[in-house]
Amino acid sequence: GEGCPRCGGLGHTTSTRSVDLSIPKDVRDGQVLRLRGLGQPAPGGTAGDLLLRLHLVADDVHRLRGDDVEADLVVAPWEALDGTSVDVQVPGGTATVKIPAGTRAGERLRLRGQGLSTPGGGRSDLILVVRLALPKDLTDAQKEQLRELGKSAGAVRGGVGR
Repeated sequence: GEGCPRCGGLGHTTSTRSVDLSIPKDVRDGQVLRLRGLGQPAPGGTAGDLLLRLHLVADDVHRLRGDDVEADLVVAPWEALDGTSVDVQVPGGTATVKIPAGTRAGERLRLRGQGLSTPGGGRSDLILVVRLALPKDLTDAQKEQLRELGKSAGAVRGGVGR
């Protein structure tokens, strides 16, 4: 006899469909989401489940470091010199982080329990890496003050091969 006109006698057809998916806010790297009834049909014709494994990727601010999340925290040199407080986005809102006086570029500040959710129900840590930057719009007088500081200050050591 002739085969089914839809499948051409193969027993199945291929189709494409779009699905709106809600990603849980406390998602973990490698977590598997099960979409019921969206997988391959079983021999009896019932559709199976589609399993999606989620992988978290870095953005311009956040990076994964093992289970922890790392982010740059940009402050001005005088804020690092005298110390300051900075508001930082954390899960569920913001946290005020105290930058101790004398903090150097590259130092790491650990906010315990402010990272990603962990399988045990807790949270990993958020590690803030202090980066120094100057304001974008400096006046000529301010630039000259920085140049004068550079003439009298000692060398800064760091980076590759130093």
